[in-house]
Amino acid sequence: MISPKNLYAIAGRGTSKTVDIQAERTQDLAYEMPGAPMAFVSDTYMNLHKNVFPSLIEGLEFKGWKYGEHYVIEEKPPAHFNETYNRFLSFKHTMILHTGTNYTLVSLDRPSAAAGRSYCHLQGDEVKYFPEDKIAKLTKAVRGYTVKFGRSPLYRGHTMTTDMPNPNNVGEHSWLLKMM
Repeated sequence: MISPKNLYAIAGRGTSKTVDIQAERTQDLAYEMPGAPMAFVSDTYMNLHKNVFPSLIEGLEFKGWKYGEHYVIEEKPPAHFNETYNRFLSFKHTMILHTGTNYTLVSLDRPSAAAGRSYCHLQGDEVKYFPEDKIAKLTKAVRGYTVKFGRSPLYRGHTMTTDMPNPNNVGEHSWLLKMM
C-alpha cells in the first residue's frame, strides 16, 4: 500500500484506526520528516487524553516503540533524542519523538491554543466530531518550513480517521465524506 500525502479513512468501530493506522502514520512521519513540528487534534482535550492518546500509545508500543526511548509526552525529551527543528518554552501539550519530530496536542474546543503556529502535518482521530468550520481554521496552520521539509511527499498533509458519521446525530459532522 502506498502512503498518500492526505489519508482520510472512514472505517467501522473496532477496526484499529488509532492503534494501527494513526500509530503507523506517526512512525512514518517521524522518519520521513525528522524534527518537524506536527499537530494532533481532537474535538476536546479530555477526549484526546482519555480516549485517543491511550490508543495511539498502545499502537506505538505494539509496533515496538517504548516510552522514554522513542517518545515522551509533556516532558523534556531525553538527551539521546534528536533535536527538534522548532524550540519550546514548555513541553506541556506536546509529544516529542526520538527523531525530533514533535506534536502539539490541539483541541477544537480551544483552537486558539494552536494560533500562530505552523505545522508540517495534521493528524486527527474521531473526526466525525469535528465541526467543519473549526477544523478548516486549523488546517490553515499546516504551512511553513518548506526549505527544510518541503521535499517530503507527506509535507503539508493530513491524516484523518473516524467511523461513519451520521449527520442526523447531534454533534456528528459529515465533512470528511467530501474529501474523496
